[in-house]
Amino acid sequence: MRKLHSDCPDVLIYLHYQPSYYHVHCHVTSVASNPTWGAMVGQAHLLEDVLENIETRSDYYQRKTLRYTLGEQHDLLKVLKE
Repeated sequence: MRKLHSDCPDVLIYLHYQPSYYHVHCHVTSVASNPTWGAMVGQAHLLEDVLENIETRSDYYQRKTLRYTLGEQHDLLKVLKE
């Protein structure tokens, strides 16, 4: 992925937490496009950062608390409020 990033500096690759479909998947978008809500701070994690964290410490995400934001209309927020 690092090679992809250096070859394509105009590409943004990220994943969500909480995942929108409750499994890990990556989003690939142009940095020139308007970011969607899911690509904004609070939900998106750059794939390059995730890989670096795992390379640095293999249990990084077992030890890390991931915080995230939800919009008022997000289905998960409705469930959590119940």
